[in-house]
Amino acid sequence: FRTPKPRELESGGGEGSKLGKNIKEEKQLAKIEFIPSKRSQNVQIALRMLKKTNEEIRKAIVEMDETVFMAETLEKFLETAPTEDEQRQTEKEANKDDINPLKQFGKCELFFYVLIDLPDLQMRLQLWHFKLSFKGNLFEKHQQLKSLEDACQVIRKSEALREILQIVLAWGNHMNGDTPAGQAYGFDLESLHLLTGVKTFDNSLNMMMFLYKFIYEKQPKLLKVFDELAVVHIACKIESEMIEKSVKKVKDDMDLLDATLTRFEGDYEDVLPVNDKFIPVMKEFQSKSNPEVKKLLQRAKDVKDACNKLGLYFAYDLENHRIEQLFTILSDFIRNLEKGRDDLHKLEKDRERKRQKKNGKKSKKKKEKATGEKIQEIKENGIQKREVKEERSILDDIKTRV
Repeated sequence: FRTPKPRELESGGGEGSKLGKNIKEEKQLAKIEFIPSKRSQNVQIALRMLKKTNEEIRKAIVEMDETVFMAETLEKFLETAPTEDEQRQTEKEANKDDINPLKQFGKCELFFYVLIDLPDLQMRLQLWHFKLSFKGNLFEKHQQLKSLEDACQVIRKSEALREILQIVLAWGNHMNGDTPAGQAYGFDLESLHLLTGVKTFDNSLNMMMFLYKFIYEKQPKLLKVFDELAVVHIACKIESEMIEKSVKKVKDDMDLLDATLTRFEGDYEDVLPVNDKFIPVMKEFQSKSNPEVKKLLQRAKDVKDACNKLGLYFAYDLENHRIEQLFTILSDFIRNLEKGRDDLHKLEKDRERKRQKKNGKKSKKKKEKATGEKIQEIKENGIQKREVKEERSILDDIKTRV
């Protein structure tokens, strides 16, 4: 809709003086307030926090002044700015006979009156906010997509994870013996969380503790799985559905900007203020941002394809589940393996403490001294010891971690 430009502020010696109105009469003019009190109060509070006059706010909007309105400020201001209905209502009240808006309108009403000639004000502010927050939003989405992309890659490429899962499968087949369940070629990943409930006969170890002990002592190269799958802990917290929606919203906002610029150029160009910069500023932004949006859309498509391939790799049903659920299963498995390590360390330290108490510290020192003397004797006599493969013990792991 099109609205008349607000009247300029009147100065002394103007029309009021010609009509013979004195200062006392002006003070007695009743304030006109038609905006609901709660809404009016919230607007006035927001204006006080902005610390700008109505004219300064209008000027900043018209000239797209980003020193006044940054992304965060503009986001809050969107709740303060008049809606289209409020603009229409303000225009209707201002056009009544014998009404002087500049003198009679309340604070909220006067603020709305100053902005009634700016068409599609809410849409204009929303698109301006989209521009101001564009780089930050794009960076955040690329980071999220990268986490999903990296998680898919490391899971597919991790030989350590593959071998650990093979060990779990072999143990499962061994425990199930000659039964049909003991001849499995694979297993459901969701069953990994059951491993913490499988315990030794004496109840001292669960399967995750025993698995870590086996890996550390027999296949230490597999310990790199902790570092390799670190990104999975991040990826499992990302909601893939929300990313798809947010990426789509970026495209929708760009389409909305295109439609809005077309409407402004066709319908409003003649009624916009002379110094209005919305069209040139937003057209420049549109030109620079379109290629970036295309890159984002392509990356989102590539990541979705990678997620689908990972689902097929593990025979995981992504039609009824989301990829982050698969990541969560693997993340929990690694976390449980870490907990198994910590529980095992605690158990072994308690056992070592009891052994030391039983054997006595003196005998241990005596043995260490004798061993040291024997080694020294071998070195002095120039005897070459045959290389013997070093046997790893979980106690070594405890000492290393300490």
